[in-house]
Amino acid sequence: MIFYEDYVNAPEEVWAASINLSGLYSKTPMRCLLDINNDNDCVEWWSEDKNFSVRKLGLESARGYISFASTKKKDVVIFIDGVKATMKLMKAWCSTT
Repeated sequence: MIFYEDYVNAPEEVWAASINLSGLYSKTPMRCLLDINNDNDCVEWWSEDKNFSVRKLGLESARGYISFASTKKKDVVIFIDGVKATMKLMKAWCSTT
């Protein structure tokens, strides 16, 4: 159940990125805005094009992907750089086996 206080304490804007088995959803941080009218009974931030959402700050593993959200764009850039580095290492490792 969601409470009014959850929305009052939630930041209006967050930056986010997501990865699934296909790779990064976006190679740059996505600006997401608080949606107080969603039907999901949770605090949720949506990208401006409404194709992407996150439900919590920090790491979230749900619905087939891992996402990271922060009020600081720089934190999300670091997450994306880490994902890119990991993907590069995995690609190199897979090509040698």
